Amino acid sequence: MTPDPRQEQTSQLALIVQQPGKPQQVLVRYLALILNYRYGLDIMVVNKFVEAFSAMQRHHGRFVCTFVVQNRNVVNRAAIAPLNDDGAVPLFFILPQALIQEHERLCFRMTNVYFCAWENAFRHTGSSLHKVMAATLADRGIGDLVVGNRALPPEQSEERLQRRLRKLTTLPTLPDVALHIIRMVEDPNATVDQLEQVLLRDPAVVHKLLHVVNTSMFAGTSGRYEWSLQESIVRLGRRKVGAIALQIKLMNSLLRPQESQFDLPRFWRHSVACALITDQLCTHGHVHLDPPIPFASYWTAGLLHDIGKLVQGFLFWSHFEDILHRMGADGTSFREAETQLGDQANHEFLGRVLLERANLNGSLAEAVGQHDSIDASTEPLVWVVHLANNLAKELGLGYTETEEIRYSERAMRGLQLNREAAHGLAQELKPRITAQVNELVKLCLGQD
Repeated sequence: MTPDPRQEQTSQLALIVQQPGKPQQVLVRYLALILNYRYGLDIMVVNKFVEAFSAMQRHHGRFVCTFVVQNRNVVNRAAIAPLNDDGAVPLFFILPQALIQEHERLCFRMTNVYFCAWENAFRHTGSSLHKVMAATLADRGIGDLVVGNRALPPEQSEERLQRRLRKLTTLPTLPDVALHIIRMVEDPNATVDQLEQVLLRDPAVVHKLLHVVNTSMFAGTSGRYEWSLQESIVRLGRRKVGAIALQIKLMNSLLRPQESQFDLPRFWRHSVACALITDQLCTHGHVHLDPPIPFASYWTAGLLHDIGKLVQGFLFWSHFEDILHRMGADGTSFREAETQLGDQANHEFLGRVLLERANLNGSLAEAVGQHDSIDASTEPLVWVVHLANNLAKELGLGYTETEEIRYSERAMRGLQLNREAAHGLAQELKPRITAQVNELVKLCLGQD
């Protein structure tokens, strides 16, 4: 997380002194993600105070905040004083609650020093890590990446957002092979040979892909299923094979669980269901679309619409767990629960950032970034993904089995549907979609 020396020398920095240890790693990962993606700061992490002192001298004037994350007492005030630069730089201590009082005494008469207990770090109260940071950073003119842009003219806001997005280093990225596949499926002039060459760059994807396409779901019910990669593309079509390959690559490489209990198979069942349903909606005349939406757009948007939840589940597990608890307790939607809990790291914004960084912007980024917060959108792709998302929930294929179903009136009018028709459509799709989703996810994840 050390900033790239090639970056402009005026970029703002946050310095973190991290003691080794698993809890410290979890806290620093969360802290770095918030500082980087939410506030656009570059992050520098060191393990010793002497290294921190050296960094402060080397980059004098560029650090806008410093942090100490550890579970033992600092006994030497001289070790921490330089991190505060005589009160010019906010210094945050993130410590176990039992150590707070001792460090408050150590920092007596120092100004611009703040404390957050480990036990409160991920809570959504005034003593949480983000709440402790937010007011202080705001006082120093360091605004939220999105909120700080709202008062600006649209062109200036977009330019500022793009400039800051280019500096983000802590969020995951879409795999290069996945991006190549998306572009190959989008390109009407792409050939079978070209797609084959892209896929052959990743033998693990090809291995799973051949296992998937050589099943009765795709190859039919008779004969031996021994299609080669090229035969699969010719028989099934470039778009369908590309879509399956994209699913396999994303499912197996985008993010893997760490300190999280995130239900990865359940997440992908919902995502694949949404992609399959968008295909049914767009190719079988269930909705009014003029002009038609290209396959690559609706399939990719359906597959990636909740990708921000994947980031939340692995990097913000405590927050994600709180969202699920609020949904269960209040019977509210996921998006409403995010808002009630402070709307930090919401899944729509995280998903949009991922796509913007991969240059998958325009209507695709809007569909991922507004599929729940839909009322201001007039983009048909957003409406289709919103409808598919809710239909998947009606089929019992949400992230939770009882997730709230809420259709937007704007989307329904735009697609010339009503709720009764949507419910009937869900019942029509249920037998076919549910079976396909379960088998596809199992095969793509390589589960027995």
